[in-house]
Amino acid sequence: MGVPRLNALPAFQPEVLPVARDGVSYLQLIRSDVGTINNFIPGHCQCLRPELISLIGYWCEENCYGDAELSVRIHNYTPFKAGLTADIPIDMLQALPCEICEGRQWCNLDKLANTCFTMRNSKHKNLSFAETFRWKYLSYFNELNEGKRTVYCASIHDPESYKSHFYHMDWALENFDFYVKNAN
Repeated sequence: MGVPRLNALPAFQPEVLPVARDGVSYLQLIRSDVGTINNFIPGHCQCLRPELISLIGYWCEENCYGDAELSVRIHNYTPFKAGLTADIPIDMLQALPCEICEGRQWCNLDKLANTCFTMRNSKHKNLSFAETFRWKYLSYFNELNEGKRTVYCASIHDPESYKSHFYHMDWALENFDFYVKNAN
């Protein structure tokens, strides 16, 4: 279940179906096709049930598509549903004026043309990552469809998981290296 930030990304809102059961309501993802836009719960605080985590393991380090792969994996390859809450907005600030920053007394930036957020934005490489490594995302789901792997994703940080589950270590290392060099 995604908990949306106050100003969600309007261009990436998926088709959803309002669902109400036992006094709880949410918006359920209608479909989630691999490789299409608006097929996932974007930019939200993701809340996952422990039973789901046991089934799917970790976020897929092999394709590093984050919420885009997670929603598709849950929706299409588990008995669980993906969705978002419509009545619990949270604040996920994407910028903060220097005047109210709690670290301003230690900051040496000029604060006119160069702030923490302009530096962050200048290094934001998620779109170029997606364009460069989209093939991994597509290959991952092909392997899943062909039965070469299960829905469980291993992690480089959990050696037992990649000993007992299919894992492209080289893909994951290349992804980590990309973000080390292009940190945002």
